Amino acid sequence: DDRDVADAVAAGRANPRDALRVTGDGRELRVPLDAVSERLRVHAVAVARDPGEDPRVSVADAAAVKRVGSSPSALDDAAEGEAVLTPDTPEFETVRLNEPPGWTREASVYEVFVRTFADAEEGEGFDAIAERIPRIAELGVDTLWLTPVLGHDGKPHGYNIVDFFDTAD
Repeated sequence: DDRDVADAVAAGRANPRDALRVTGDGRELRVPLDAVSERLRVHAVAVARDPGEDPRVSVADAAAVKRVGSSPSALDDAAEGEAVLTPDTPEFETVRLNEPPGWTREASVYEVFVRTFADAEEGEGFDAIAERIPRIAELGVDTLWLTPVLGHDGKPHGYNIVDFFDTAD
């Protein structure tokens, strides 16, 4: 956070933000070791840009890095993340902060396209989905993934949410 940056600059270290280097193709971010005091967090998204199209942005991801043996930090709070030593710089420990929960590794997921799973024209809705859960469970499914049910712009499957406080029509 900004306090760490201010402390680093006051101690005569380079501001980590000023030390960042991006490779020519933009695919790699490098931070010199001397720019990292005890810890560093990197938040990023992947962006795809096709000519003439709007950019597509991935889900945000984050990683935390700390020097091995440094004082406790936000890394210790990473609920399900696994700390690993990076082979080229063993004095650092890296944790993926947005690591999926452990239970997802063994989950059997069934995706429900809410708008088409039940017959909306016949008045079916969430109750019709609920009625089918026992049959879905018989298939060995233990997790339902519902496509978004919030107010959206009408594009396929409702992922372009425009109203987080209301369900779609």
